[in-house]
Amino acid sequence: MLRQCHTARCSCLPAEDNPNNIPAGYAARVRVVAGRVTNVYGGNDIAGNVYAGNTVGIMTRIYGDVYGGGNGSYAYTDNVNLKDNPRWSDFYYNPDEVLAAAGVTGVPEALKSVTALNLVRPNAEKVSILVRGKDADHPAIINGGLYVGGNSASLRQNVPGIPAADQTHIKIGSYAIIDNAFLGNNGANMIKIDEPVDGRNEGVLRTMRSTDYTSDASQFNSMDLKDKDVFAKYMEGCAMKVKSAVVFESTANGDAADYVPFSTQFGSFYCGGNVGSMITEGKTTVNFSASYIIRWWVAVTALWLPRLITMPSMKAEC
Repeated sequence: MLRQCHTARCSCLPAEDNPNNIPAGYAARVRVVAGRVTNVYGGNDIAGNVYAGNTVGIMTRIYGDVYGGGNGSYAYTDNVNLKDNPRWSDFYYNPDEVLAAAGVTGVPEALKSVTALNLVRPNAEKVSILVRGKDADHPAIINGGLYVGGNSASLRQNVPGIPAADQTHIKIGSYAIIDNAFLGNNGANMIKIDEPVDGRNEGVLRTMRSTDYTSDASQFNSMDLKDKDVFAKYMEGCAMKVKSAVVFESTANGDAADYVPFSTQFGSFYCGGNVGSMITEGKTTVNFSASYIIRWWVAVTALWLPRLITMPSMKAEC
């Protein structure tokens, strides 16, 4: 029997009928319960917005990374000569058209392209990520990083007034092993300058300044990333624009079971991003309301806690 739900902490079915805890109030809902999966993205690839956000649940082993947001880890071009190029057409954007569609005006000429690109990158308005294993012998494992946000992308609210109960969060279940957890985004690929190997894996920054991809030797992307203002705006593409929280499974909040203390382990836990800033108003308070294990480091602004420790409940202010 269905019941109405209005918060991210409430399941859209009674707990006994919803073992994978799919919460209401999210437009996209994904649960990974088996198989060999390398990376998981809750948001879009290349471009697009997930209005009303998405929820991602991991109940098995993931061999790479898990993102609540999308994947924008590409070289994007504003060069019209590449608009219909089979290789690059998916990554083409017209700055004037993008800004006009978004109702953005008054942008200095030098910042038009980079401002438009930040609007093009994948976005999800809010995210709920659950990680839970079956038992001590069958844990959920994330070999790489767990990011609330996106990969060379971010989270921002296009529609104001999302209730506090629907705050973007990681929900920690029992029997999980997570190498690295981040409450922000991963912007590591946005600053890569690697030379290509056998024509592949060229760093994004090297591609964007290249003149080798067009017949008229024009630059792949017109933005001048050597300009400090342009580069600062460019890095906003991986800056977290919503506040994130940490919650633990609890039957009091409609979950199927209560979190088992000290059953989940992290290699490192960061209350920020990886090569990504946090752009939110005021102070962010992260409450760790249950006990877990840190195998290496936990970074909370300037506070570092040592490896191989068990963590009781705590509160971090960033």
